[in-house]
Amino acid sequence: MSPGSALIVMTATIDPGRLDNLVLASPMLRWQQYQEALAFWLKHPSVAAVVFVENSGFPVDFSPLKKAYDRMAKPLEVVSYRGNLGTSEKGRGYGEGEILNRVLEESHLIRDNQSFFKVTGRFKVLNFGALEKTSRPHPVVVNERSLRKRRWVDTRFFKMTPEFYRRHLAHVHYEARSIDYILGEGYARVLHPMHLPAFRFPIHVVGIAGNGSSYQDSSFKLAIKTLCAAAGRYHV
Repeated sequence: MSPGSALIVMTATIDPGRLDNLVLASPMLRWQQYQEALAFWLKHPSVAAVVFVENSGFPVDFSPLKKAYDRMAKPLEVVSYRGNLGTSEKGRGYGEGEILNRVLEESHLIRDNQSFFKVTGRFKVLNFGALEKTSRPHPVVVNERSLRKRRWVDTRFFKMTPEFYRRHLAHVHYEARSIDYILGEGYARVLHPMHLPAFRFPIHVVGIAGNGSSYQDSSFKLAIKTLCAAAGRYHV
């Protein structure tokens, strides 16, 4: 199978330490789920390479995964460091902003003029092929997280260039002052006036959030979301 053209940036925290409202805290369970997600992206025909950035510095063996990616002719770059230090006071949104800044500084695969797809590490995007294909004309694509609560960028998955991120979003997480801070709301305040494109299809995410919530839309709910996406309802 020949690789596609998409670059995936996966953000991860294998050992989150103690955080309020965090149910999924076991490092080994989290690492197992990250490996499952990495296997999903390895097999996806639209994916050319993956950058896995992890901010707890937890010691795990990446060599079997790297060998699997090598066999598929898809580079797997790992950026692992001991960070996440302000997250217990400022929230997971702060840690997410910190981790994106770090990977854009250190990654050898990411180039300034190249779009990447950011995905929260343990999630799989089942309709990624359609999202990637229909977003090719646009270097930056973001969605509303929820149609019930507006002005909240879906930070689980978006498309962006490093240059755009550094110019407009690299500073946003510094406004966090408590664990209740939501990075997507900070992003929305910056991006709403820009009238950026949204994905033409809903983001079909499957996975378990850190608070224990499971993402798995029913066929009916996905059909409703598809109609809303076609009508442009997911524009930030």
